[in-house]
Amino acid sequence: MKKSILIIITIFISLNLKAQKGEQALVTVFYKFNHLKDSLNKSNMYKERMVLWIGKNASVYKSYDKIVNDSVKKTSVQDDGKGGYVVNTSNRKKTIENQIFKYPADRKLVVFEKLIKSYAINEDYPNMDWKIGSDTMSISGIKCQKAQTTFKGRNYTAWFAPDLPYNTGPWKLCDLPGLILQAYDDKHEVEFMFDGLKPAISTETINIPGIAIATSPADYKRLVELLRNDPNAFFAQNEVNGVRLVPSKPEVFKNAYKTENNPIELQP
Repeated sequence: MKKSILIIITIFISLNLKAQKGEQALVTVFYKFNHLKDSLNKSNMYKERMVLWIGKNASVYKSYDKIVNDSVKKTSVQDDGKGGYVVNTSNRKKTIENQIFKYPADRKLVVFEKLIKSYAINEDYPNMDWKIGSDTMSISGIKCQKAQTTFKGRNYTAWFAPDLPYNTGPWKLCDLPGLILQAYDDKHEVEFMFDGLKPAISTETINIPGIAIATSPADYKRLVELLRNDPNAFFAQNEVNGVRLVPSKPEVFKNAYKTENNPIELQP
């Protein structure tokens, strides 16, 4: 682990990449994400593996489970033992679809979402008033320091690594003098737990898909509400490649985009 950290720090110092729309990731950090979506059902904690790719000028946080899902075949063919074959469609785990891009130097944060079409939602860069304490602890052999802040209606405790010079972290958390390895709110309803770190590989690039339509948080929220409340009207207004789609089961969209009673962001 210590050798990997030294390699990562060396790469960080030696590379001087020019800011651009897409760049090669230098570091890959894994997290276990836990979220109590339903506060009335405390035994049902949502869990997902997430990944953070960090470059010289940007980072992106997204679902590692989705990456794994997308890399495996969706169907398989098996001998039914009767001279025929059965085609099975795998029941892949539903994963978090959005991706969070952070550009610290430009104070820019973009959330990539898919809602039939793809959208790049330009949000205000997080303004976090961290209180850095003197407490320290070791996470997987990495020395970390404690910091606390209030963000989007939750009180967070974070543990960051001063020896890893990246002012980013999981989800929208950032702006500490070191990589955030672990963070959780005071009720432990939202948790980002460190699950490993390694140098990135060549296929891990930070790039907002060019097909994404730039929009604001308010406009995207209106699209979600229209899809949830009136799927037929949503599809009537959103053609795909010039083709107007009609949902065969509108209720599916109503259920898919229902509002959680305990979202991560309790306040705007």
